[in-house]
Order: sequence, then structure tokens, then C-alpha cells
Amino acid sequence: MQQVWGRSGLESVSWAAVWRAMRLMWVLRLLLVVMPCGSAALAVEADVIEPAEVGQLSVADRGTPIPSVSEDVPPLQVNLTEALRLAFTEGRSKKTSDEDLTLVAHRLRVVRRDYGPRLSGTIDGDLSADEAESPDAEIGASVTVSQELPTAGRVSVTGSTRRLEPADGDGSYNQNLEVVLTQPLLRDAGQLVWREGLTDAERAYLYAERGHVQFLQDLSLDVADSFWRLQVQQYRVESSRDDVKRNEFGLDQAKAFLGLGRTTANDVFRAEVSLLQAQQSLVDAIAAYDASLDRFKIDLNLPVDAPVDITGDAPQRPLLDVDSRLAIQIALDNRLDLMTSKDRIGDAQRNVALARNNILPDLDLDARASWGENTQRPWDDVIDDRPDYIVGLTLEIPFERYRERFGYAERMTDLSQARRSSDLKESQVVREVQAALRDLRIAEVSLKIQERNIEQSRKRLIKSQMDFEDGLISNRDLVEAQGEVRDAEVAFFQARINYTAAELRLRRETGVLVVDAAGMWRTTLPSYIKVRDGEQGAMGDDGAK
Repeated sequence: MQQVWGRSGLESVSWAAVWRAMRLMWVLRLLLVVMPCGSAALAVEADVIEPAEVGQLSVADRGTPIPSVSEDVPPLQVNLTEALRLAFTEGRSKKTSDEDLTLVAHRLRVVRRDYGPRLSGTIDGDLSADEAESPDAEIGASVTVSQELPTAGRVSVTGSTRRLEPADGDGSYNQNLEVVLTQPLLRDAGQLVWREGLTDAERAYLYAERGHVQFLQDLSLDVADSFWRLQVQQYRVESSRDDVKRNEFGLDQAKAFLGLGRTTANDVFRAEVSLLQAQQSLVDAIAAYDASLDRFKIDLNLPVDAPVDITGDAPQRPLLDVDSRLAIQIALDNRLDLMTSKDRIGDAQRNVALARNNILPDLDLDARASWGENTQRPWDDVIDDRPDYIVGLTLEIPFERYRERFGYAERMTDLSQARRSSDLKESQVVREVQAALRDLRIAEVSLKIQERNIEQSRKRLIKSQMDFEDGLISNRDLVEAQGEVRDAEVAFFQARINYTAAELRLRRETGVLVVDAAGMWRTTLPSYIKVRDGEQGAMGDDGAK
């Protein structure tokens, strides 16, 4: 064919000879087409890529998932529910977030333990002697119990005993019981200072837990978005495959009509170009789907070479009516990041109080009482003796407090910034909710447009088929009408997904998206959303429960 109709063929073959050859060839071909077993004769010429060659990249038929390349292992069937479960049980990012939260919780437990009684002890021994004497042995042990006081003071009780074994006499015990109290009276005194370490650890855990909850919400929606995008790409691959089949039939039909004189050679060329374009679109769609599927496997912590089939229908949600004012108010009451922003104002106020305390001079009370004696038996009437005690006050003369006053000024600046940051965060929350509301409205309009687009595209296809049968339009126009239906179906498929995603994003922005341990969100609508009248039966299956 190319040798006849190419540029070199036109130069060497007369038009009459070409026309006679073409008529004879296409009459024979037409006879094959109309024969019952002549469908094999509809294969594309060698210059057009065979469908089998394109199908090597993916052998899925319309209506079935695209199987993996591997034939040894049955593919893992993954729907939205399974994808979320894998992401929440096997996903790397989920495990990392869980570990980070666990570490923060462990730090809190360590700090809390420091606020209880703390026990410590030592054991030691000595052996000494001169050159002319036998060695003297000495062994000792001590145990201390200490406790931080709510006044930021510290009390400790220490008991110690030492066993003396001289080489030339009887052994004895040197025993002692001591109670020590250290109490700041000005600087570093008070319950605020005493509890600061625990308060800071508790706040850190609260903020980490809130961040973890928001991470789970984002993870659930991100996995759902990725899954739905794969469904769209899968649908596009199947539509592209159907488009290839239509163009193959269109090319064969154009060649047959050319043999009957009902069309021109130009229409044959256009049909062949359309087929090549459809095949290239199929190759591109398959490549894009495979690349997205590989990334999705990585997100789910699956081996990249694992065979996976994406299954399930597109989400279908009812049209919703949203009370925008109530949605904004609920967001201001429920957004965890806004709560954290407001709590940081309290942190800054606490740091201001601590910095103010740090400016004060040091005035410390030290008290010590001890009982002890040398006895022949361990702990023999040690406590019966009158104690030795010391009570003292130490006052620092604060000649210079420049560094502390500068620290106080820094904390005041932090407080002002925390207040502004909280105000800004509140405005951002309102803006994010308004943007989510706008996206939901746009998704609804797009859904209606694409639904209308399908209706019109199908009507045009019916009209084009009638006109083609009457000989009013070319095969190219018919193929274009079929392609418009395919594109409209893909766009409507995408619009359905966009509407569901927009509604879930609105829930997330208002802080009412509840995700369980398997990554599923509740289908119970929040108070600011109502199903539009007549839409109750359109809930569909979005993979949630």
C-alpha cells in the first residue's frame, strides 16, 4: 500500500493502473469482509501496529482490572478498603508517625517518674596497710531516697554504714542517718517552677497527639485520592483500548468503502492516522497507569514487582446542601491545629512568668540534720542520740541582671508573636473552610456539566451513525463522535471522584473527619451537611462505612 500511495509510487505508477489495482484488491477484500469467517481479514496492514503488540503492555479487557505482568503469583485484589488498611497497618509513614508519638509518650513517662521518690545507693570497699603491718579492711554502703517538693525544694534522706576491720583489733561500725532540705525562697521557687518540666512534657505529648490525628486524616484522604486516580487512569486505559478497536474497524471500513468508490484515499489516510494516534494514546495511558501503580505500591509498603489489581467502582455520593456559617463555626471549635495555636499562648504566658521569676535574687534555705556514732553492732541506738543540725540562709546580692532582663523581654516578644500567630491561624482556618466549600460547589457544577456532556455526546454519536449510514459524513467524523463519548465518560468518572474528595476535604478542614484504626472514615454526615431532597438513594459506595 505505501509503495503505491507513497510519494515514490506516484512518480512511477500511472493513476489508471493504480485505480484498477485498487478496485480489484478491495473487491476481493469486500468479499472476505462479508463472509461469515472473514473477520480475520479485518486486520490492519503491516504499517499499522498490531493490537497484540499494544496489548503486550497490558492484556486487560474492558470491564476487568489490569493484571500485573507476573503470571506466577495471583494478583492481590486491592479495593479502597484494602488500600486504606494496608496504608494504616503496613505503610512506612504511618509506622514512623506511630513511633514518633510513642517516643514522645515515653519521654512524658520518664519525666513523670522524676517527680516521684528516687532511690539510689552505693557500695564501696578499701584495703590498706603499711609494709610492716597486716592490712586493714573497710567496706561501706549507703542508700538515699530523694523527693522533689511542690515548692520547688528538695528533701533527701541518706543512711550509711561502714564496717571497719583493723588488723590488730575488733571491728566496729561507723553509721550515719542524714536528712537534707534545700528550698529556694525567691528565685526558682514556687509550684510553677517545680512543675515546669512535667507541664512542658505534657504539652509536647498533647501537641504530638493532635498532630498524629491530623496526620491520620491526611493519610486516609491521600491514599483515597491516589486510589481514585488509579481508577481514573484504569478507566482511561480501558477507554483507550476501546478507541483503538473502533479505529481499527474504522480503518478497515474506510478501505472497504474506498474499494467500492464510496470514499477517497484521503479518508483512508485519516483513518490510519487516527488509529496510530489511538494506539499511541493507549501506550501512554498504560505507561502512566503502571508508573502510578508503582508509586502506590511504595506508599502501601508493597514490593514494586508485586502483582496488584485495582478493583471497585467509582465513588458515588449524593448532592449535598452545606450551611457555610455553621461549618466555619464548627471548624473554629474543632480544628486541632487551631487548638494548639491557642494553647501556645498559654505556653508563652507561662514562660513569661518563669522569666520574671528568673530576675529575682537567689535566697535559699538549707537545713541538715544527722544522727551517727561508732558502734559494735549495726544500727545500734543510732537514732536515740540527739541530732547534729545546721540551718542556713544564703542571699545573693543581684548586682547585675542584664541577661535575665533580656530573657524576660524575649519571652514577652514570644507572647506577642504567639497571640498574632493564633489570630492568623484562625483566619487561615476560615479561609481553608471557605476554599473547601468553594471546591465542593465547583465539583458539583462540574459533575452536572459532565453529566450533561455525556448526554449530548451520546446524542451526537447516534446522529453521526445515522448520517454515516446515509453517506452524509465521513468515517472520520464518526470516529470523532465516538471519541467524544469516550472522553465524556472519563470526565464524568473523574467528576464523581472529585465531588466525593471535595466533600471529605471539607470534613477534614472543619475538623470533623473521624478515621478509625483501619483508615476508614464515617459516613455519618456532620451537622452542617444535609443530603439534598431526592438524593437519599444516591449514597453509593465510596469505600467508607
